Amino acid sequence: MKTVKHKIVVNSGIVVWVDADEVLVHFQRLFHEHLRKHYKLKIKKNYISTEWDYSPVLPKSITIDDAMNTLPKNWTEVQEIHEGAREFMLALHEMGCRVVIITHVNEALAPGRIQNLINHGIYFDEIYFTLQHKKIDFAKKLVRRYADAEGKPVRNFFIDDRAKNVVEFLQDMPNLIQGVTLDTPYNDLEKKQYGHYLNMDFTSKNQQDMYKTLLAGVRERLKEEADASELAKAPKKKVSKKTKKKSQTKKK
Repeated sequence: MKTVKHKIVVNSGIVVWVDADEVLVHFQRLFHEHLRKHYKLKIKKNYISTEWDYSPVLPKSITIDDAMNTLPKNWTEVQEIHEGAREFMLALHEMGCRVVIITHVNEALAPGRIQNLINHGIYFDEIYFTLQHKKIDFAKKLVRRYADAEGKPVRNFFIDDRAKNVVEFLQDMPNLIQGVTLDTPYNDLEKKQYGHYLNMDFTSKNQQDMYKTLLAGVRERLKEEADASELAKAPKKKVSKKTKKKSQTKKK
């Protein structure tokens, strides 16, 4: 691995930050099944909560944290992956991106998450567990570790099903080229406030749409930078003395 002044060199110049739950692995499917069995709640198969805290379906005496604490201790070990997740992460790697998973589970669940991702063949260069902290608080410090082949700051992409996290990247992450999130009921507030931002994408209806959108964004950026590099290398045309004189005459 190349280093430049104690930095990790990313030859493509692009770091992609990836959420895990509901980007790579199914959480809602597992959680809804748990709510049905543990609390005897009648939740439809394709239910999506309008609120992040599940207040529309949970009894008033039960919080989302209460419900999470009743999940099996090994739940991160048994999650299924979303269709196309493996191919998505491999495609990022093959394009030369630094692929960093940044996920919000506690230390007790972290080993299970790593093992589950490995079992499913999910490619990643690094993984970080933010515990009770915001993802952006980790990422904006970690990004200082990387540089492109010329020693310049890397360009960043971020994918997360929760728009609130993407908005925080939009506000505080240097060189954020694109943030991709889901067009889903629990993101409606952020969509109204930030949907017009050019580098924030709310068009994805499912995980496969998110993968396609982010991969397209990365490809476009790589092409732009390759074209700019070729243009810079191209020899400049010499202007003859006659052409210069004609130009000066026309100006007069």
